[in-house]
Formats: sequence, structure tokens, C-alpha cells
Amino acid sequence: MKAKSSDEIKTLKKEIAVLKKELEKLRAVKKTQTAVSTVKVPSSIEPIFKNAEATVGNYFSELKFNPNIGSISIKDERYVLVTASSLSYEFFKNITSLYKNRSEEEAASISKNFLFDIGHVLGREDAKRFHAKMNLKNPIEKLSAGPVHFAYAGWAFVKILPQSNPQPNDSFFLKYEHPYSFEADSWIQNKVKSKTPVCTMNAAYSSGWCQESFGLELTAVEITCRAKGDKECSFIMAPPHKINSYLEKEIQSRKLKQKPEVPYFFERKKIEEDFLKNQNLLNEAQKMAKLGSWEFNLATQELVWSDELYRIYEIDKNKIGKTKLYEEYLKRLTEEDKIKIYQNIDRTVKTKKEYTIRHIITLPNGSIKWIEGTGGPILNEQKKVIGLMGIGRDITTEVLQQEKLENNLREKDILLKEIHHRVKNNLQIVSSLLNLQSETIKDKEAKEKYRESLGRVKSMALIHELLYQTKNLSNLKATQYLNELVKFISQTYNFNQNVTVNLNVDPNIGRIDMNKAIPCGLIINELVSNSFKYAFQNKKKGEIQIDFKILRKGPHTFLLSIRDNGQGIPANLNLNQPETLGLQLVHSLTDQLDGQLRMKNESGAVFEIAFN
Repeated sequence: MKAKSSDEIKTLKKEIAVLKKELEKLRAVKKTQTAVSTVKVPSSIEPIFKNAEATVGNYFSELKFNPNIGSISIKDERYVLVTASSLSYEFFKNITSLYKNRSEEEAASISKNFLFDIGHVLGREDAKRFHAKMNLKNPIEKLSAGPVHFAYAGWAFVKILPQSNPQPNDSFFLKYEHPYSFEADSWIQNKVKSKTPVCTMNAAYSSGWCQESFGLELTAVEITCRAKGDKECSFIMAPPHKINSYLEKEIQSRKLKQKPEVPYFFERKKIEEDFLKNQNLLNEAQKMAKLGSWEFNLATQELVWSDELYRIYEIDKNKIGKTKLYEEYLKRLTEEDKIKIYQNIDRTVKTKKEYTIRHIITLPNGSIKWIEGTGGPILNEQKKVIGLMGIGRDITTEVLQQEKLENNLREKDILLKEIHHRVKNNLQIVSSLLNLQSETIKDKEAKEKYRESLGRVKSMALIHELLYQTKNLSNLKATQYLNELVKFISQTYNFNQNVTVNLNVDPNIGRIDMNKAIPCGLIINELVSNSFKYAFQNKKKGEIQIDFKILRKGPHTFLLSIRDNGQGIPANLNLNQPETLGLQLVHSLTDQLDGQLRMKNESGAVFEIAFN
């Protein structure tokens, strides 16, 4: 009986010891609650924040550590402890290493975007739970719990400045400081000075909490930061569309050299959404253009296609993997085209230059498509080719249309040649008839008229004969045509005379349009034949010079000049209203060329026709 009483006494003593410890804890908490100030705010809202300090302090008095089950909790709400450095300095360091191919500023911006998104969500979700647990309705009351919770959770002490205007409307503005930010401390403790403000999660959490409290979309920017050597970590918060106007005022008043980066909640998500939207637009554009993009890894032989290439090659994307796609692609090529593609790939790897190739593919149903492909090198940091990328375009419709057009052109060429051939033959018949008729005419003047007509017909027939012989039916080689024409005129008129005919064609005049060739030929025929007939009547020998050249200046492009060293143009000849058929023709043909005719005596007769 005595033994049993002794055991009970020992048990009671242990329980009393535990109760004493719990009592000491409660006294310590109460002492903390009355002595500790977790936030500093303007006097107008200080009573509300004092209430929040008491309420949140009581909440955190329930903090329990249970390492035996790996748990930290407050009233069944799980918490976790992480080092400050892992969420700031070390995080930045790792992201910078991950994005080492980017600039330090760009890597820092990526780090801040990650942290801001996480911190903003944490702030909103913590605010939702606290507002519900405390049954808070008023926006300022909702706000008041945030800084206190912020302090107890080890983020920072909050100092809200008098310039703030925390209202549930578009004029919302909050200016505040975090004198003991965990993020700035992590850089200071690692003895590293940052180039830009680093308290991203502080800004994100506070803007998330306030957004949930006031029902407004908000963002926060850190203006100054202890991590980069400033006296304090200061922030401003406002609706996103107004934050820049507040920021400009801060830059001017503080004379900041560098504008702080404005974070936006889920900016990466917006960028991704914009990217997907642009990707969809690109896919639609590729579909309409029948053009797709591709990428080929030389090491793994993996081929990546855009959706349009799958459509062009008629391959089911869901049934073919990246490694099998290259094999399936090669199956659609001819052996000859495979060799061409291998050669182009080898050449690109060696020279790092782009290539373009046209080839056909044969689809499983036996139909054929024409593809035009362009490829170029993908280089690594050592400038070594590790792959290729490019585009492929279905040009089947274009090729078929081109073939149809070429067939139509060939048919038209054959038809036009036949027409020129028949016109030439008919003109030769007319020429032969005129020649035969002239043999029966005794009157010299009448016979001469027949011969003039014969020359005109022959100059036109010559054009059709040359057009029949050429591949290009719309124009003639200027030198060939004029040589043939002058040769014919000389053979016709240069008998019993010692007259030299010189022809000089500018080498830059390659071909002449048929609509210009016929008037030019007739003009030359009229003027050269006229020189043969009248210029050298009292001379034993003479010279005719024909020049066809390009004008470098003035309103006209070409100049046709025909001159002789004969007796010249008669003084009584009315050049504007000539009576002879030949000169009338020259005037008419010049108008047809939309040209300008000049006639003068200069050691003989000179005729110049300028035209375009």
C-alpha cells in the first residue's frame, strides 16, 4: 500500500513539473504579447493594428514543434522552415548558373519573376485563411493582420509610411519599409553586394496579401535595398496601371540612376499565353502558306516538325515518335533525292552555310508532291554544328501551274511561229508578184515605184523570217536584224555604183521590240534607198553611215541616225509637208515610234530619229 502511494506521488510531481513549464511558457507569451511591437503604422490606423498584434500573437502562441513526426504547426495548420538564403541569395545564384548563356541582368530578372509569382500566391492564400479564421470584413482590418503575420513568420518587420493611402479603389497607394528583410539579410550574411534590389518575395507577399484584402489587382516594387548598400529596404505598392507614375516620382525624388524593375503577377504566364497565341497564328499562317519548320539533331538523329509538315507529308503525328520520324521521312524520298539531301547536310556541317533544294516525295497512296526545302546550321557555344533547322514548303500547285503555263507558252510559240512563217511566205509571194510585174513595165518611173514597194515588203518579211527562227517571239536581236536589212537594201540598189554602207549598232542594245523593229526597218529602208537613188548622181563613189545608239541624256532612249556624203537635201524641199511618199512614210513611222525627227545638211543629208 505504501509502495503504491509512493508511485502516485512521483507521478503527481512529474505532472506538476510539466504544468509549471507550461505556465512559464504562457507567462512568457503574455509578456511577449504586451511588450513586442511587430509593426509601425500611422497613428490614424494604429488601434486597428494593435488589435491585430494581439490576435495574431495569440495565434502564434499555439506554435508546436513535433520533430518526431516532422511537423511544425499552429492550430492544425502546417508550417515549414526554410533558410532565408535558399529563397534569395542561393536561389539567384542557382538561376544565374542555370541561365549562364544569358546576361547577368536577364538571369536576375528570371529569378525575380519566379520568386514574385510564388510570393504573391503565398500572400494571397495566407490572407484568405487569416481573414476567414478571424472573421475579418473591413479592408484595413484585413490588411492589419498581414504585417503582424509577416513579422511572426520571420519575413520582415513592416513600417507603413504616412504617405500611404490604403483605400479599396483605384487610388490605392502604399509606401512602406522592411528594415529587417530576410532576403536582404541573406545577401549581407553571404557578404555579397547586389546590383539591384533583391527583396522580391517581400514585395510579392505583401502585394498578394493586400490584393486579397482590398479586392484590387496590385503589384509592389522595391525602390531601395540594403543588399545593394542602401540604408533601408523601401517599397511602393499600387494598381499595375498606376505603379509607373508613382515610380517616376520616387526616381526623381531619390535621384535614382537605375529604374527598378516592375514585377507583374504571373507575367510569365501572360508571356506563355501570348506565345501560344502567336504559335497558333504561326501554325495557321504555315497552313495557309503550305510551309512548315523543322529541326534535326545530328547526334540523336531526332527530327522535329511543326504541325504543317506532318500535314504536307501526310504522317500521323500521334503514331510516329521523334526517332521514327526521320525514317518515315526518308521512305518518301527517291534514292536520287536522298543522296542530294545527304550531300547538302554534309556540306552544311563543313561550311556552316545554308542550302536550298527541290525534290519530290511519294505518298503511301502513290501520289507525288513537290517540296522546296531550305536548311541551315545550329551551332553550339564552341561554334560547332550540332544540328540543322529550316523550312519545307509544298510547291506542288506552283510546279503544276508552271508546267501548265510552260505548255501553254510552247503551244503559243508554235502557233506564233507558224503565223510568222505564213506571213513571211505571203509577203514573199507578194514580193515575187511585184518583182514579176516590174519586169513587164517599160516606164522607168513606174518600174522604180514597184521596186520601192518591193523593198518595203521585203523589210517587213525579213522581220517575220527572223522571228520564225528565234526562240523569243516578242523581240529581235538588233544587230542581226539591221545587218540583214542593210544587206538586202544594198543588194537591191547598189548596182553600177561604188557606194559603201556602214552600220554601227551600240553593243548595249541587245534586243529590240517587234513594235519598234518594224517602223525602224521601214525608216531605214526609205532613207537608205533614197540615198542610193538621189545622193550620188554626180559622184563616182559615196558613203552611207547608219548609227543606232543609246542616248545617255535627254527625254529619249534611242537615236537612229542615217547620213550620207552626197549632194544633200534640196533647198526647196518642205520637210514638214513633204510631197514624196517616202518622206511621208518616214514622218508617219516616227510618230508611230512616238519619236522626234530632225533633218539637216551636214556634208550631205542627215536624218536623226530619237525615240523611246
